[in-house]
Amino acid sequence: MPSLKILFACTVAVLLAACDATEDPDPKPSASVGIINYDNVDNVLNQVFTGLGSVTLVPDNIDNLLKSVDTLISNGLPEPLQSQSYPCPASGMYDLTLDYSSLQTLSAGDLWNVTFNDCDTGAGLLVDGQQDGMLVTAPPTLQSSTGLTPFEVNLGFNNLVFSATAIAFSVNVNGILSLKVEESAEEATLQISGDSLAATVTSNSESDTIEFSDFLFHTRLNHATQTLESEISGAVDTTVFEPSLEVTTVAPLLSDFSGGFDFGLLASSGQIKVTASDLSNVLMTIDSGSVTLDIDEDGDGVVDDMKTVNLSDLLDPGMQQFVASNGN
Repeated sequence: MPSLKILFACTVAVLLAACDATEDPDPKPSASVGIINYDNVDNVLNQVFTGLGSVTLVPDNIDNLLKSVDTLISNGLPEPLQSQSYPCPASGMYDLTLDYSSLQTLSAGDLWNVTFNDCDTGAGLLVDGQQDGMLVTAPPTLQSSTGLTPFEVNLGFNNLVFSATAIAFSVNVNGILSLKVEESAEEATLQISGDSLAATVTSNSESDTIEFSDFLFHTRLNHATQTLESEISGAVDTTVFEPSLEVTTVAPLLSDFSGGFDFGLLASSGQIKVTASDLSNVLMTIDSGSVTLDIDEDGDGVVDDMKTVNLSDLLDPGMQQFVASNGN
C-alpha cells in the first residue's frame, strides 16, 4: 500500500503569517460574536486537519499487519488464543494473539490482538500500545495493482502511539473504527468510519486531543486518470474548541494520486465547511494549494470576513517535520 505518511508531505515553507490582499479591508475586532471568527479560523482548521492526518496513520499500519499475518500463515501460525512474540523490522517486539478458523488463510470473523513494545518500523517510526481487530471481509489477495489489500476490518485501539524517532512528535490513538478497502478495474476506494475516535497529538511537549464522532472519511482513486476524489464528514471535539465543530464536504476534494491516499489533505481543488454550535462557520475553498476562507461569524449566511492561506499552513508544523524526517 502506498505509504499514507505521504499525505502529510506539504513541503513548502510554513509562513509565519498567512494572509493576503483578499482579506476584508475592515476586519471585525478580535472580540467576535462567533465561535469561529477571523482571529481563530486558522487554528480551527489546523485542529481539524491535524486530527484527520492522525487518523490516516491507521490504514498503513493495518495493511502492513495483514501482510505480516499472511507471512505467518505460510511459516506456521501460533495456536489460537496463544500469544507469540515477533521482532519488529528494526528493533523491539510485538506480541500477537490470534483466534482464527483456518490455518491456511485469513477468514471473515478472525480476531487478533497486537501489543507493540518499542516497535521500530525502520522508517523513523516507533509504535507502542494495543490494537484489536476483527476481519469482516477476508482479502482475496494481499496484493493488487495499487498495492492495496482489499479487506474490511473493525478495529479497536488502546493507547496506540506512533512516535517519531528523530523529533519530538507523537500521536496517541484511542477508540473504534471500521476500515474498508475495495478495488475494481475502474477504481480503488478507501473508507474509514466510526462513532468515536480520539487522537492526542503531542508536538514539542504541547498536547491537543482531537476527537471525531459519527465520522466518515472516503477517498476514491480513478485508475484511468490517476486522480483522487475525497470526502470527509463528522463532528470534531478538541481541547481548544468546545463544543463540537461539524465538518461537511461541499465539493469533493480532488488531488493527484502521486501524493498517496491523502483524504484531501493535498487537494488541488474542493470545498469543506466547518460549522460551530452557534452556526458561525467557515467555507474553505481550495485552488492549487491556495485556500480561500469565507468566514460567517454570526451564521446568517453572509460572509463577514475573508482571508487566504496556504493549505500546508493548516497542518501542525510538527507533523510536517515528522513526515520530512520519515520520508515517503
